Amino acid sequence: MAKLGLQLYSVRNEIEADMEKTLHEVADMGYECVEFAGFFGKSADEVKKILDDCGLEAASVHQSFRTVLEDTENTLAFMKKIGVKYFIMPGFGSDYHAGGKYFEQTVEELKETARLRVANKDLNLAQ
Repeated sequence: MAKLGLQLYSVRNEIEADMEKTLHEVADMGYECVEFAGFFGKSADEVKKILDDCGLEAASVHQSFRTVLEDTENTLAFMKKIGVKYFIMPGFGSDYHAGGKYFEQTVEELKETARLRVANKDLNLAQ
């Protein structure tokens, strides 16, 4: 059965101010899983403990694919630790689309991200 989830970007200011309190409130509203849009300096252990205390699951994370490319090992370990199965890449600005000045660079970076996905079967990429 599908679980009811919340994209935490919608409460980003509250999460940044007090992640634990906000996630407890999200759980109290009946949500069962969340999609993170930042961790605001919290470690994977801290985030996992808060999620466990609240009875929530981390369904996904919504971050730039460059996050994975810039610090692959730590980023993937963080996501694995908190239980993320889906890495959602936000849309790209027009400079990154066909004809844009960063298009070729973006293509190469996406290819590298896809290679990382193949090597890390527990993580699904989406845009």
